[in-house]
Amino acid sequence: MDTENGIIIDIHPSAGNINDCEPFVERLNVIQEKFELDIKNVEADRGYDTAPIHHGLKKLEITCYISPIKSGTAFDTMSYREFRYNNETDSYICPKNKELPFTHLKKSKGQYSKVFSAKVKECKICPFREKCFGKSSSKRTIERPIAHELTEANRKRSKTDEYRQIQKKGEYGVKVHLGR
Repeated sequence: MDTENGIIIDIHPSAGNINDCEPFVERLNVIQEKFELDIKNVEADRGYDTAPIHHGLKKLEITCYISPIKSGTAFDTMSYREFRYNNETDSYICPKNKELPFTHLKKSKGQYSKVFSAKVKECKICPFREKCFGKSSSKRTIERPIAHELTEANRKRSKTDEYRQIQKKGEYGVKVHLGR
């Protein structure tokens, strides 16, 4: 929807087993080309807060204002946010200053994530063990989507006045903000 004029500019029917967010970036690209538009910003609900969408929008040079997914942790364990990410070594550092290096890639539902794992011997003697990853696991692992920094940038953007103004203007569904 073009928010300036309240016009629906694209409808894309799809099979019932296709999530609305799957053709999102492709449809924006089609809209830009078909109508010769210069889309600068898009607004969407949290169903669109995925790494592939953020990556696709970055490639199209479109700023997104997507409601961030509220992330929790399983059971009562520590959030990955309590760990520091070290960009230079591509690893996480736990609250006890132990490194969780990148170990492998994992593919789930068409999305790739990097997996970071602590050493079992270090986790075994850690006083935070149970709070960190529960009783049944042997070590802490963190999965980080390939374009994680883009979802984090959106999360930070969601705390700005500009974000609140754009969200306040809209209703529900995906909105395209032209020429801003």
